[in-house]
Amino acid sequence: MYYGNSDKVTRSWSFRTGLFPTQDLVDCYLQKDEADGKWKHWWETKQARDLNIAVTTDKDGNKQYSGSGDNYRKMFENRDKRFYATVTYDGAYMGPTNNPIYQIQTWIDKTTMDEKTLQYSSLHTGYRNMETIESAPTNRGSAQTISGYYSRKYSHFDQFNDDGTLKTNQRTTCYFNIRYAEVLLNLAEAAVNLDKSAEAIAQINKIRERAGMSAYDGATGKQSVYDEVKEERRLEFAFENPGFRYFDLLRWGEAEGKTVIPELNKASRGIMIFRVGKHSNIVGENGVALEPGETNTDGKNYETPTFRTYPMDFSYYKRKFDNVRYYFTPYAATMLISNKQIQQNPGWHGFKYQSNN
Repeated sequence: MYYGNSDKVTRSWSFRTGLFPTQDLVDCYLQKDEADGKWKHWWETKQARDLNIAVTTDKDGNKQYSGSGDNYRKMFENRDKRFYATVTYDGAYMGPTNNPIYQIQTWIDKTTMDEKTLQYSSLHTGYRNMETIESAPTNRGSAQTISGYYSRKYSHFDQFNDDGTLKTNQRTTCYFNIRYAEVLLNLAEAAVNLDKSAEAIAQINKIRERAGMSAYDGATGKQSVYDEVKEERRLEFAFENPGFRYFDLLRWGEAEGKTVIPELNKASRGIMIFRVGKHSNIVGENGVALEPGETNTDGKNYETPTFRTYPMDFSYYKRKFDNVRYYFTPYAATMLISNKQIQQNPGWHGFKYQSNN
C-alpha cells in the first residue's frame, strides 16, 4: 500500500483483504498511562481522559466508547509492542516512520454529510453513504476496512526509491510453523492445569518482557493466571495460522464443559473516526485533513475530530456457537452414503442444514 503526499509518487492503492482486526482485539493491547507509568486498558489512562472518553453499553452488554480531540491518535500511543506488529491503525505507517508516503489513514470525512456521501473519506473505509453508515459496506472484501483497522502481521511493505520508482529487491514475507512464544505459552497453560501457577507466571513474564511490558502482577490464584494465559495467547498469536483464537476457544470451552461460547455469539466491534477532509480532484490528496483554523473550499470550518466504537452487527458477519454440536464438523450426506462405516458426528444426525437452528 502506498498513500500520502509526494510529487514523485503516483498515489494509488493496491490492497485486497477480508481480514480486519476488531476493536475487541485492539482493546486487549494495554496502554502505558503517561501519568503513572502503569499498564491499563486504553480507556482508563490519562490519554483517554484528555479525549473526554464517554462510556455506554450496547444491547449485547458490551461497552462502547466515544470521544473527541485533535490528538485522538494518542489512544494508539504507548501500547504493548505487539499491537504495532499486529494492527494497522489510523496514523500508522506501512514503511518508514514519519514519511507521509507510507502513512495509513482510515478516518471518515464529515464535511459532506449534507450530500449524503463520503467521497472524501480517507483510504476507503468502506462506508460510502451517510444514510447507510450503520449497515455493512456493499463492497466488503475489497480495499475497504469495515472495522477501522487493517492487519499488519504478514504484510509486505512496498517502498519507493528517491526517484519515485518501486524498489524491487525487497524480501518476501516469511512464514513459520511454530514459534518459541507458542512453546512458552503451551508450557504455561499446562502448568496452570497442573496447579503450578508460579511456573505459569514465569513463562508469561518471558512473553511480557519481550513485548516491553512489566511483569504480571495479578493474583496468583489458578483462575486468574489461567485468564492471563488466555489473554496472552490472544495477543501473541492474532492472525497466525492455524487460527489460534478459534481453536483455543473450542479447546477451553470443551475442557470447561461449555455448550455455548459467548464470544462467538455476539457482534464484533469496530471504530469510526470522523474528521474534516479537503475537497480535491488530485488522486491521493483526499486523505489529508484540515489543520485547526483552516477553512475548507466549500466554506466549512475545521471541526474537532470525533470517534466512536460500534457493534458490527451485520448479517454478513454473524457468527454463532450456541450448541455443543459445533465442536464437531458434520459429514456430508454424500460421504455417509458412499462409506457406510462412517457415522454422523454427534448432534448432526437428522439436522436440517437449511434451517435457522
